[in-house]
Amino acid sequence: MRTVVRTKTINGTDYLYEITYYYDKASKRTRQHSRYLGKAVDGHPVRVRDVSGVPKAALSYGEFLPCFAASETYDLEQRLARYLSPDEVRVVLTLVYNRAIRPLAMHQVASWYQSTILAHKYPDTPLSSQYLSNLLVKIGQDAIPFRFFQDLVTELSPQATLFYDITSLSSYTSTLSFFEYGHNRDGYHLPQVNMSLIVDRDRGIPLMYDLYPGSIVDVSTLHNTLEKLPALGVTGSTLIMDRGFCSGTNLTALAEKQISFIMPASRIFKAVKQALSKIRRTIARSQNLHLFKEKTVFVEPVELMIEGIQFSGYGYYSPQREQDERERFYRKLRETIDYLESIELKPYLKPKQVVEKHAGIYAPYLSWKTADNRLHITVREKAVTQRVHKMGLTILLYQGKFTWDECLSLYRSRDLVERSFDMLKNDLDLLPLNVKRQESLCGLLFISFLSLLLRMHLQKQLQTTGLVKKYSLERVFLTLENIRWLILPGEKDLITEIGKKQRTILDAFAILPEVKNYVTT
Repeated sequence: MRTVVRTKTINGTDYLYEITYYYDKASKRTRQHSRYLGKAVDGHPVRVRDVSGVPKAALSYGEFLPCFAASETYDLEQRLARYLSPDEVRVVLTLVYNRAIRPLAMHQVASWYQSTILAHKYPDTPLSSQYLSNLLVKIGQDAIPFRFFQDLVTELSPQATLFYDITSLSSYTSTLSFFEYGHNRDGYHLPQVNMSLIVDRDRGIPLMYDLYPGSIVDVSTLHNTLEKLPALGVTGSTLIMDRGFCSGTNLTALAEKQISFIMPASRIFKAVKQALSKIRRTIARSQNLHLFKEKTVFVEPVELMIEGIQFSGYGYYSPQREQDERERFYRKLRETIDYLESIELKPYLKPKQVVEKHAGIYAPYLSWKTADNRLHITVREKAVTQRVHKMGLTILLYQGKFTWDECLSLYRSRDLVERSFDMLKNDLDLLPLNVKRQESLCGLLFISFLSLLLRMHLQKQLQTTGLVKKYSLERVFLTLENIRWLILPGEKDLITEIGKKQRTILDAFAILPEVKNYVTT
């Protein structure tokens, strides 16, 4: 048998294999055995398990690779360096990576940092509680977030579809006047601040946010956003908004500024109620029947006069949606009645308050009386009939040039902004807020915004590559955690072996770890 050593180049890295030739009597041919020797280092094979010396440290590394790549995509380090010192940039990025990968309380970040590649990438980063507190205040005082949004939008030049929405951020803080009680979308009975968010549909990333006192209603926030968009350099884009922003003032402003938009019409307008009643009688005709994503939908164009301005729109009727809404409505209504009638009315309970508290949005459809310390509920048939009559039917107002299917597709894709809020509150562990100064709040939300930017960019890549069918973003980080950075005695650093699953993920993200000063196997 003859033995030779061959070099194979894989993803730009040279590996050595021992090839042994032998004669196969069955096939009467020469065959070969291949045995892996290691990575070629100075012409010699080297494997991690063969390196002499006990590692001085094994740092978390693999899970940071997607975040590093996303950060480079948007030049975060260079952008932040325009407003912050080198030390402050390293601190901000450390906090951003922590929230993106494994959110921790601020006072725990320093310990986490010591066990990660960040301690090697950003050595001697100041992470004391006092330093972090001062930095968050500086970010809020110097209006760094707005300057960052301006630079980001200027360089990305978004000219497509933007989603706009608002959510509540609750807090246990009672000392800040900015936190007020209002309509809490998460069901917390806590003071809150309202946060609006603009998301770029094509890139799947947030572009900016704004803050409002907790008592400010949705319709009142759009005015400030419309003023800021031109200042940020946003022109020619289409705003996709929910029904909560449909008001006479907002529609007038959108029309005067000639901003393209798509938004459901609110039934607060008499013209909308009349249009819905009219198209209810005509929309289900055969000439209005279409297929949208393999489901039937009836469509009829409408023209509405609101606040003295003519608006175009499309009326949509979905039989399946009507059926689903009816089922959900009647089920919830029945559950509400059963629960109310099961309550034993104690002497200290006021029946009206009990009904309002537990019936919620179903209270207008119910009437009640008391007997034997119990509620006896009857249904307001006329109110229910009016509610059911509207199900499955909606009008989307628009300004610009849109076909019926473009309007519907764009509006239904607005769940992207809902996912971004969910990611902000839950994946980034933002709630409840615990800050004592408004400037600190602004600094904390800016850190969370940058983390959200990275996570939404990575989520978009998962969807684009199809990897989302097998991996969530959390599972990606968990799988890549097996890749560790070893610091050995001397000057050589090593990366532990990259398995098949890790390689699949890294290839999907187009990531190849640098191999200049360390070894992979």
